[in-house]
Amino acid sequence: MYLDSAMTGKSTLNVLSEAAAIEHSWSLVLDVRLEFSDVIGAEILRCLFVSDLYCRKTNSQSLIACISETPAIEKQSGFYLDSALQKENEAATCKIRELLEQIDEERGLKEEQMEKNEELLKQIEELRALKEDEIKELKSIIEANNEAATSRSRELMEQIDEERGLKEKEMEKNKEQVKQIEELKCEAVKQQEENAAKIAELVVLFDEERGLKEEEMEKNKELVKQMEELKCEAVKKQEENAARIAELENQGAVMNKEKAKLINKIDEVRKKREEEVKNISQKIHSKELDELSKAYLEMKKIRRDYGAQIVLKDEKIKMLEEEVSKQQMAASVGSEL
Repeated sequence: MYLDSAMTGKSTLNVLSEAAAIEHSWSLVLDVRLEFSDVIGAEILRCLFVSDLYCRKTNSQSLIACISETPAIEKQSGFYLDSALQKENEAATCKIRELLEQIDEERGLKEEQMEKNEELLKQIEELRALKEDEIKELKSIIEANNEAATSRSRELMEQIDEERGLKEKEMEKNKEQVKQIEELKCEAVKQQEENAAKIAELVVLFDEERGLKEEEMEKNKELVKQMEELKCEAVKKQEENAARIAELENQGAVMNKEKAKLINKIDEVRKKREEEVKNISQKIHSKELDELSKAYLEMKKIRRDYGAQIVLKDEKIKMLEEEVSKQQMAASVGSEL
């Protein structure tokens, strides 16, 4: 019985509680018998220690009568207690049988659960095998994504280096042009022909770099017309031309500063992208690759915006240089007149 009940949890507690109830009933019987024996013993002592002989005699007679009555009382009380215990034992045996039946039912359920658990274990092993295959596929996909990310980062680095090299070349060319303009200012009167040749060379260089020869030829024709018109007004506008040249120089300096700021921004963006490229090797999840692609698109947009701004600045510088050349040509024409 205890072995069967040990296979379960709650039924074992019920069996133990029933056994404890039986033991408690037996202890109650023993307590009643002990109390009864204590009463008889106290009566004997009271009869023995009475000082009066008559009282002692009457007490001894009552004690003898009490002692003679004790077996019948004990027998009667024992009969009632034994019948009560028998009923309790029968009820306990019925409960124990019910508990054993419950234990057997629970054992059957446990065996069914064990079979179900075995089937579940088989399914888990199959799923584990499938997951291992999926993990292998994911690893291959992640490796491919890592290779694609590294190639993208290399392309970005190469593009940034190329753009920076182009910007540095343009800055050097602009510095050379500013020096040439300053030299032309100092030698404007004495070297008008040389200045015209140098300006023509600069125009040719701009034409070759930007591929705008036809448009520049048309602009040169317009410049010739403007020069002919300026010949008539050269004497009156020499002072205005000088002021205009100063303003144009200031604007050119401002444009160069803005261009330098843009290049600094590009350098900052490049530093940020270099840090992101360093972190690409640690990022292997698809979400992080999506974030990198978004960052690449944002950088591409920023580079496009900065490139458009730089092109606008270059066009403004070109227009300013053309106006300077016009003013210088007008000044030379005025001086000739």
